[in-house]
Amino acid sequence: MPIKPNRFTPSGPVSPAATKRDYSHRPSPESQGYDWSWRKLRTWFVKRHPICETCRAQGRTSVTAEIDHVVPVRVAPHLRLAVSNLRAVCRKCHRAKTARDQVLYPTGQRYAPPTVGGTSETTDASKAPARSQESGKIGPFSQGVCNG
Repeated sequence: MPIKPNRFTPSGPVSPAATKRDYSHRPSPESQGYDWSWRKLRTWFVKRHPICETCRAQGRTSVTAEIDHVVPVRVAPHLRLAVSNLRAVCRKCHRAKTARDQVLYPTGQRYAPPTVGGTSETTDASKAPARSQESGKIGPFSQGVCNG
């Protein structure tokens, strides 16, 4: 029975351990705001929105793989659990949206809600007032939809 030859690389065969990515430098999901309350809200939201909203608008059907924050959490942490700030998207659409967000919201800037004149602007994060994450909660947690 023939055997598969080793994959050639200039330094020799590649071991499986050498191909694994090192994620030890990344912060934990909990420290980034993806705690129990987020997981509970995400599960509830995916059940209600099983199809990617972006694909559906374009006439395609893709299964929801990720929940996107319309305004990123690092920009508006008070909207982290706001249902009105969430969209159900597939991985492809989420990667595209995240790439656009990195251009629209440079690091260190926060979202400023629209003013009376109707314009919205970003402000320096160091000058933004501190807001409680509880104030942005709307949806299943404030309406008693999720138990438990």
